[in-house]
Amino acid sequence: MSVADKAKDALSKVRPGSLEASRTLPIRGEKDEIERIWTSRTAVIMDEIPYESATTQYGQDVGDWGRAVTVHLKLREAVPDMAANTLAGKAVRRLKALVETGEAPTTAHNPSARESA
Repeated sequence: MSVADKAKDALSKVRPGSLEASRTLPIRGEKDEIERIWTSRTAVIMDEIPYESATTQYGQDVGDWGRAVTVHLKLREAVPDMAANTLAGKAVRRLKALVETGEAPTTAHNPSARESA
């Protein structure tokens, strides 16, 4: 049995999780500013995340930490719950970085981000 066949066999035994996930983080910024960045920079925020749809929900201020913002994802295909929540976490962290610093973190210009890897 080849490595690829073993991987397919192992994945077939993993119970697929949900098609939906969400994560919440406090973001320092006004609701209008957060929404503007969300709608205008969606491609940057959702880069390499296999989603069908994504929405935001705004909660209360969390003291000096900012406003609680939840990103809800509907994924293209089911993945284990932990992986789905990781993808939602990645999206909300990118949104937070864009709002608070003006740029999303990337390793694109880092020598360790090799094309061959």
